[in-house]
Amino acid sequence: RNFEIMAGAHSGTQVPHTVMEQVCPTKRPCIATQDITFTRPTKISRIAFRNHYTASITIRATQDREALHRKDRESLEGWVTILKHAKLMDDPHSEDTSQYWHSFGADELTGGFGE
Repeated sequence: RNFEIMAGAHSGTQVPHTVMEQVCPTKRPCIATQDITFTRPTKISRIAFRNHYTASITIRATQDREALHRKDRESLEGWVTILKHAKLMDDPHSEDTSQYWHSFGADELTGGFGE
């Protein structure tokens, strides 16, 4: 299991979610996107995952189903950035920190999506 998404500040309850295939519009290296969907709106208390050679990450969230269909376009209308350019690797040209686990709590997530 490479993703853990928790809800409830004290309960630490794992939130049911679906991790979709990663999409990279060009040959790697590239800016890839990966959707994680929920069955219902969820207040997130923590997102944890094991990295796989990604230098940094930006997380965007939406509750607008129409925005999901617009995600491949230039417009980010309907999307909220909840984590911006978080560094995941000390050096993107080295494998030393390329597969570490990372955890971001509600205090690091903005836009009203963290608890």
